[in-house]
Amino acid sequence: MTKQNKKRSVGFKSNAKTAEHVDNTMVNLPFETLSCFSEIEVRTLQDSEPCHITSMLMLSPDLLLAVDHENYAIKLMDVSRNKTPMLLTSFSTESPPWDVAKIDQNHVAVTLPKEKSILILKTEPRRLIYHKTLKMEGKCVAITAVQGKMLVSFNSIRHKASVQLLNPDDGAVIEKLDLDGVQCVPDVAVNEEETVAFVSDASNNSIFRVSVNVNAGSGDEEGPKLKVLDCFEHAELKRPCCTLPLKDGGMLVCSNGNNQLLHVSPCLEKVVVAMSEVHELYSPRAICYDELHHRLFVSHGLDQNQQFRDYIKCLAKEP
Repeated sequence: MTKQNKKRSVGFKSNAKTAEHVDNTMVNLPFETLSCFSEIEVRTLQDSEPCHITSMLMLSPDLLLAVDHENYAIKLMDVSRNKTPMLLTSFSTESPPWDVAKIDQNHVAVTLPKEKSILILKTEPRRLIYHKTLKMEGKCVAITAVQGKMLVSFNSIRHKASVQLLNPDDGAVIEKLDLDGVQCVPDVAVNEEETVAFVSDASNNSIFRVSVNVNAGSGDEEGPKLKVLDCFEHAELKRPCCTLPLKDGGMLVCSNGNNQLLHVSPCLEKVVVAMSEVHELYSPRAICYDELHHRLFVSHGLDQNQQFRDYIKCLAKEP
């Protein structure tokens, strides 16, 4: 689930055969009951550009936080069931934001790659308030919270991207894991136990799995805090942009390069095309799950006309 470079000598590559294409969305998946499609408009009157939602998370079962890269905005939306979705507030950034992660009960962290910084916002009911800015050494892109720390990816034009374990208080680097031959890491995600990270390698069409142990190297625990476990590759995996780890050890992956949402089995040997252009899914960019209401949200990149869409898809159970 976490990605690693093709040029690395890693211990695992998937033996998955050709992916199965299914007619009914989410058939044979943990989300097989999600048969009701709807679209949520995320564009506002203040937006000067079409929306490009590069990251999303559920702040609560009714509140969706969406990162609008094109409009330099972090948008908080009320997506309560049986109600029309509504924008509550929008926080403007100085440069295009990319990713967002909830780092504690009251704060979220937003990456600003151009500024080489991480923005910390305080979350209050219906409001987003500036808290502080953490300056980085490089172009920070993807971010997730893990074991009380932040795991952040840094892109590199020199084919040596990295993931770094950072202190959320001051941004200090705790440990760095270099990914040789990798340029672009658009997403990092962790499993429910926060012991394995899934690192998307868009430049090499693969996903690294990385073990995470912030206590390693101290006391009786030996070894690195970050260590590559294996690398997942598949013929249907094209420019992975976002991974949603599942409780059974499998994952849902936004395969941005071929307009597909893939379901990968826990053993990483079976891949099912869960959504595609048949469902008007184009360049899937971000995905998040509302566990309480059993809903899946998916955002688009460029569509068949090379335009960004002002909507995100919502898959839910029939009312």
